[in-house]
Amino acid sequence: MTNLAPIPPHWSRVHLSHLSDIPITNGVGEAAQEYVEDSVRYIRTTDIAGLHHLDDAKMVGLPRDVASAALVQNGDLLMTAAGSLGTSYLVQLSEPACYAGYLVRFRAHPARANARFVAWWTQSRDHLDQIAVGAVRSTIDNFSAGKFRSMSVPRPPLEEQRAIADFLDRETAKIDALIEKQTELIGLLCERREAVIESALESDGPLVALGYLVECLPGYAFNSEEFSGDEVGVRLLRGINVKPQSTDWSDTVYWPEEPASNLARYRLEVGDIVLGMDRPFIGDGTRVTVIQQTDLPCLLLQRVLRLRARPSSSPRFVFHALMTRSFREYAIPEFTGVSVPHISDKQVRSWRLRVPDLTTQDQLARRVEAEVSQINSVIARTEEFIALAKERRAALITAAVTGQIDVSGETS
Repeated sequence: MTNLAPIPPHWSRVHLSHLSDIPITNGVGEAAQEYVEDSVRYIRTTDIAGLHHLDDAKMVGLPRDVASAALVQNGDLLMTAAGSLGTSYLVQLSEPACYAGYLVRFRAHPARANARFVAWWTQSRDHLDQIAVGAVRSTIDNFSAGKFRSMSVPRPPLEEQRAIADFLDRETAKIDALIEKQTELIGLLCERREAVIESALESDGPLVALGYLVECLPGYAFNSEEFSGDEVGVRLLRGINVKPQSTDWSDTVYWPEEPASNLARYRLEVGDIVLGMDRPFIGDGTRVTVIQQTDLPCLLLQRVLRLRARPSSSPRFVFHALMTRSFREYAIPEFTGVSVPHISDKQVRSWRLRVPDLTTQDQLARRVEAEVSQINSVIARTEEFIALAKERRAALITAAVTGQIDVSGETS
């Protein structure tokens, strides 16, 4: 049982079903089809990009006769019932649409609820805590339509609901604009960092395949059924743990210690370079980093590539070379896979780059590090600003929908 947030004395708490004009139900469980002119847009959990946004790149449809069982109208609120619980979308579309079976639909009763207020409530801690307590945890977390109907919703007077929604529309838009500007700044800084690395590593050395500089080892195909979430055994370095210039162990699985003893070649060492082979390039750069003492002990899992420098090469030089535009422009046309771009160890080894002598490699690497460290520092501060802005946004929403903020000035 979750502890519900206190609310003002003139408010009440009611079940979500009490505020709905129609039954809260799941959509149709049909396989998505290509969206064509005569079809109806089919909204799935994966299409929702935010409370007010859908991802148009993922647009799919259903035939009109099938879609008719789950049509939505503007002002309807769609909430995820499986998978990414806590995600919701307030419908505002110019074309007809229907919704999928992993979503539930809420339609506000005009005399009891303001749809925008309820939509903002779904972004609050008050809503998310109830989801966390009531969710059925399995391979795909789920929260039934019946549980949605029984959720406890703060209910201020209708005019106050409208005022709170107006307040949040305005204030979150300001925060979102700041976040967008800072996100754009990070993109520019990443481009600048890439250009600095590219320029600093330029040399007139011979053109050499990367495989002559490093030993490459793809990870081992450990049986996922034997993974453990308990902190017992040896950590497995998966693709999800490899970020641009860092490792992230927030999502960690372990392999029992005894079987691990037979897999010595997959034990990573300080200074090893690791590259995510699935989707190696993301917005922040190349998913490549260097193993530190704090990462050990750990074992290399499949779809992560270990590159260990040979005596004739500088690991720092190789690491920075993998972050260049030249490597990305080489790798992208070589990708295999459709939904998840993948690069093989052979393709990595075959990349050709100009390589000076070992002393010059180290000199160039030091030059890169001196310039890049300043850019990374600005990126880190900007990311911290964005994180704080998102925390403030979330706190503001929760405070407003539970009556902790006086929005009396918003009422007409």
